Amino acid sequence: MAFTNQQANSNDRVSVNTRGLQFYNTEGFEPSTLVLNYWNDNMFSIKIHPAKEQSKQTEREKFDYEKSTSSALSITKAEELLSHVGEVLEAHQKGEERSFYVCIAGVHLMGIGTKNIGDRNVIFFAIHKELNNERIPAESAYYEFNASECITQYDPASGKFEMGNAAPAEFNLFVKYLGTGINAMTKATAHSIRVVNHFYSKRIEDKIDSLMAANGVEYSGNNGGSRYRNGGGRSLFGGASNSNASDNRADAEVTNASTAGSLDEEIPF
Repeated sequence: MAFTNQQANSNDRVSVNTRGLQFYNTEGFEPSTLVLNYWNDNMFSIKIHPAKEQSKQTEREKFDYEKSTSSALSITKAEELLSHVGEVLEAHQKGEERSFYVCIAGVHLMGIGTKNIGDRNVIFFAIHKELNNERIPAESAYYEFNASECITQYDPASGKFEMGNAAPAEFNLFVKYLGTGINAMTKATAHSIRVVNHFYSKRIEDKIDSLMAANGVEYSGNNGGSRYRNGGGRSLFGGASNSNASDNRADAEVTNASTAGSLDEEIPF
C-alpha cells in the first residue's frame, strides 16, 4: 500500500485541547480556580476563573465559569518559568516576596511568585492581560496555591498528634504537570501519533475501496471531501454535498464552544 506522510500544512490537522488538571481555592487572597490544559503539540492553555459572590455560592457551585482570564503558554516560556521554581520555593521558606514572569504576545504576562498576606507567605500563579504603554494591565487574575497539611506523631489510642510543616504540594504538582507536558508535547510524539492515525485511516479506506469496487461502486475524491458514487452519479449517502462534508469536519473540531464548556464543569466537592 502506498503511504505518504502528512505535510505541515495538511488540511487533516485539527486543533486538540486536552484536559490537564484543575485546582480550587475558595480561601485564597483572590478566591479562584486554575485550569491547566494541553493545547496541540507545543502549548499550554491556562485559565483562572474567579469565585462567585459568597451569596451565590452553593455546595457544588463555587466558581464563576462565565468569567475567566486566560492565555496560552508555549513550552519554551513554560521552561523559563520552571527555571525559577527553586528561587520561588526559597523565597517562600524565607517569607520573602519574589515573582517571575514571561511575556506573552508582547502585551500579556504570566508568572509565578510569592506574596505576604498577613502572617502568611503564599505561592501564586498570575495572569496580567493587555498591558498599556506604562505596563499597567487592563485585567489581572491570581490563583493562590493551597498549602498541604501533614499530621505527624499521631497516636490512635489517645488521639494526640502533632502538625508538620505545611508543604507547597499543590504548587509542586503544578510544576510537575508543566514539566511532564513539556516532555510529552514534543513535535516527534505528536507527529508520530498523527502519522500512525493517517496510516491506519488509509488502510481502512483501501479496504472500503475494495469492497465498493467489488459491488460496482466508484470512489470519487476531491478537496472538499470524498464520496462514493454508483455508475449513475447518484450519491449513496443521501446526496451529501461538499458543504455537508465541511460541516462534518467542523464537528470534529475538539475545541469548539460546547466541548470547551463541558471541560469547564466543576468537579463536585
